[in-house]
Amino acid sequence: MQEAMNPPSERRAQSRYVPGRISTLVVLLALALISIASVSLVYVGRIAAGVADAQAQGNEDRLFANALHDKKVMMAREQLALARWTKSYRNISQRFSQGYIRKELVDWIWNDYRHDRTSLVGEGGKLLMTAREDKADFAARTLATDDPVAMIVTRAVARFMSNREPMPGGFRQKRISVAQVDAITDFAFATIDGEPALVSAMAVVPDDDEAIAMPDGAPVILVSAKFLRGEFSAELNAQLAFKDFTFDANTGTASAGQSVLEGIDGRLIGAFRWTRAQPGAEIWSVVIPVIGVLAAVLALSAGLIARGIARISTRLEASEARNRQLALHDALTGLANRLHFNQSLDAAVGRLPHLPFAVLACDLDRFKAVNDTYGHAAGDTVIRIVAERLATVVGGAGLVGRPGGDEFLILVTGFTDQPRLRVLTHQIIASVSMPITLDDGAITDVGASIGVAVAPDHGASAAAILASADAALYGAKERGRGIAVFAQHLTQYTTPEQAGGVASNVA
Repeated sequence: MQEAMNPPSERRAQSRYVPGRISTLVVLLALALISIASVSLVYVGRIAAGVADAQAQGNEDRLFANALHDKKVMMAREQLALARWTKSYRNISQRFSQGYIRKELVDWIWNDYRHDRTSLVGEGGKLLMTAREDKADFAARTLATDDPVAMIVTRAVARFMSNREPMPGGFRQKRISVAQVDAITDFAFATIDGEPALVSAMAVVPDDDEAIAMPDGAPVILVSAKFLRGEFSAELNAQLAFKDFTFDANTGTASAGQSVLEGIDGRLIGAFRWTRAQPGAEIWSVVIPVIGVLAAVLALSAGLIARGIARISTRLEASEARNRQLALHDALTGLANRLHFNQSLDAAVGRLPHLPFAVLACDLDRFKAVNDTYGHAAGDTVIRIVAERLATVVGGAGLVGRPGGDEFLILVTGFTDQPRLRVLTHQIIASVSMPITLDDGAITDVGASIGVAVAPDHGASAAAILASADAALYGAKERGRGIAVFAQHLTQYTTPEQAGGVASNVA
């Protein structure tokens, strides 16, 4: 009533005064907040710069150590496909078939896995065979005790002896899972033929499910070496993405970013070097923009109505996104469902031949045993965890889909060259094979078999490329599971039995 009684000019003055006062208070508050934030950011920046650099260095060192460990384990798994095989044991340890060694073992371990040097060493350090790439030399000789190959063979024999168990008529190697392969493998760094290398050694033994007794004494040891320079360093940095990453055989000059390697004989053989990230130097370039952003946010705080409208729009968009999610994604895992994957595959086919792509067909190994042992709820947990691991490994390189059951399909559009596809399959198999903790605390594990097909080489239509990937997957299962098979190694065979016998695997 009092306001109605005031003259119109007074009421207009009051209406101008109150908003003006509030605006002034808002401006003063914004200036105070900006000043406090600026001083705080400058103070925090000085402290954070040093801490950020130290943390970045620690993170890089941990990443490097983990990536190098992964390369060791993958190298051992590649060896395992040949060393833990009854066919190899009969043709190496029992009768020593040069034809088998040359045509299958040496050819396979070079052409599929790119192991630069391969050796077979018998009891007493007797060198039975050595291969440079795919060229085998059967000139027998006894290795000197200080030879790097002899030294790692001695350790591999001791490791075999500690992992064997008696059986009727002799001994056998203890059963282990693929995830435990480093328990039966010895690793070392050494200079081989003048070149720094990662060396891996394990005993040649029959398959786990074969009742073949091995005699007492040292087994034949399979030794492989990968040179650290070149392809090995490139594949290692594919996981790290370090700047200026290289292997340097000169260890005389130390640098901030390096990991010096000592050979099995105690000598330094070189160092991995890279340019360290320095996030501390970027702190100041972040502080000033943040101050500007804070000022802009405070200046635009009056736009509450627009924010309200934006929230309504966001809710509508979120509702539409949920509907699209339900229509195109698997309810259990959130991965692309069959419809979504087929649409993406058809789109990729439409871009051929200018933009090739690859399809990976992936089935889980031992999944039925999980369902039978722990129930379907546990099986659902395994599927969800495997889906998360696949999505993490594939990342932005492609699309992961689950058509149903324990089947997964991966559409890779980021690259189609075999080295990077091989690295991707290695990472998938390693990730899926890691132990899984169920809701009740029980721990289980599954494996993965993968078939790889590249378009348009193995099909220019969706149906054709899927058929090629499925055929390669069948070859992986026939070969023993837990491996990846490329389709091109199957095209020359007419029956699954023929393909399964010699198909190339990359796991």
